[in-house]
Amino acid sequence: MVENMLVEGDRIFCTPGGEINNVVCLNRFTGAAIWTSPGNKKPSAYCSSIYVRHKNAELIVTMTDGSIIGVDAKTGQFYWDVPQNQTYKIHANAPVYSDGVIYCASENETSNNGLVALKLSDDGRKVTQLWRNREFKNLMEGFIVKDGLIFGAVYNANRWLCVDINTGMTLHSFNKLADGSILWADGLFYCYSKKGEVALMSADRNSFKIVSRFRISLGDGPHFSHPVIYNGRLYIRHGNALMVYNIKG
Repeated sequence: MVENMLVEGDRIFCTPGGEINNVVCLNRFTGAAIWTSPGNKKPSAYCSSIYVRHKNAELIVTMTDGSIIGVDAKTGQFYWDVPQNQTYKIHANAPVYSDGVIYCASENETSNNGLVALKLSDDGRKVTQLWRNREFKNLMEGFIVKDGLIFGAVYNANRWLCVDINTGMTLHSFNKLADGSILWADGLFYCYSKKGEVALMSADRNSFKIVSRFRISLGDGPHFSHPVIYNGRLYIRHGNALMVYNIKG
């Protein structure tokens, strides 16, 4: 497995892939299998699953090789499969659920790529594609859904996009910061670029604006890790270095 395991109550969910034990639910105290599901019988693809409580339904949503899938969290029953391609089988972004809609983003040059919005049926057993934005090619950087908008970067393109949540249309883009990961806290965005720069940004449906920025000076290798904000501190790992910044002010 290459994803983060998902803990919900006394259960652990993970996606080994394969034709029999595609998605698995375990007792987190004993490791005993609660259920296994053949899912869509596709290999795992780096994606960390999410647990979705939608009306009376409980779902596990993840991405396997070439697909976004939905599975019943209680029984493992496989419900739906939506094409989502990536040449190297890398779907490193976790899906996002908001107000009955699933959002997934991947990077590829095929027609089934970019950012897609899937509306869940009331019972969670079906989805309807609302829109697909093929410009929003986001491989592993993540994205933020907030106030009717989606914010995130385009992989290897030095561009940040703002997308309308209802139409899927790109409202504007920003090219004054290399692409990278994104967090939101206290009304501002914390963006960590793959060129080793951290920027504090404000953004709305009209523009991105850099409030301040600084460069990561420690560590080595690619700037791929996702920062974490906890209790007024910003944690950033780069190679063998871990840096902690006080951001309470």
